Amino acid sequence: MDFSGRTAIVTGGKGALGSELVRSFLGAGANVAIPVRPGSILEDARADSHQGSGRVVERACDVTAERDVAGFVSAIRKEFGGPDFLMHAAGGYDGGKRVDETSSDMWDRMLSLNLRSAFLFAKEVLPSMLSKGDGRLVFVSAATALRPAARSGAYAVAKRGILTLMEVLAEEVKGTGVTANAVAPSVIDTPANRVSMPDADWKRWVRPEDMASIILYLCSPGAREINGATLPLRGGM
Repeated sequence: MDFSGRTAIVTGGKGALGSELVRSFLGAGANVAIPVRPGSILEDARADSHQGSGRVVERACDVTAERDVAGFVSAIRKEFGGPDFLMHAAGGYDGGKRVDETSSDMWDRMLSLNLRSAFLFAKEVLPSMLSKGDGRLVFVSAATALRPAARSGAYAVAKRGILTLMEVLAEEVKGTGVTANAVAPSVIDTPANRVSMPDADWKRWVRPEDMASIILYLCSPGAREINGATLPLRGGM
């Protein structure tokens, strides 16, 4: 796969999945732009940048703040053009409480970190994609959005909201050359998840490198007819 001369924004680029996406896009020759908290450094991404012709650019950005997101996308557009791809992997989990036990702060935090951030980035990248008639938006949701579980209300609603946002976008970009899709993984095999679930069968979880391969395919010319799809990635679960 050759994405030379193209630019991908990877939100959540410091996470296990995001880092794998960064490496994969770099390996395919793309430039990669990552919003990071001030002081954060993606050493792994920098170390792997030699794998392709692309460059990694990190810029401070609060992914839930409209002004920050607008400034970030504007700066990337000036530096690289595009962006051609938006990979929205930013998010976070908090749960373990019934709805009647959930604080409004937790509720707002889950919707802001997971859903508001997706809306803000989609809103900012779409105009340039539509103007050139080409672009890919891929959102990372979760299996709980498709099959909600107890004690995960705020997170499940936020991740279901991402799918609804994607479906609306897919309708709005029909016939433009832009596509919007999502993946909905079960448990991703990350160091943090292994620590939090030490007795689980990790072999049944979804590997970040496999997710990255699927997401890169959704960005390829061969996937131009896929629009409005949610791909459940359940691994062995």
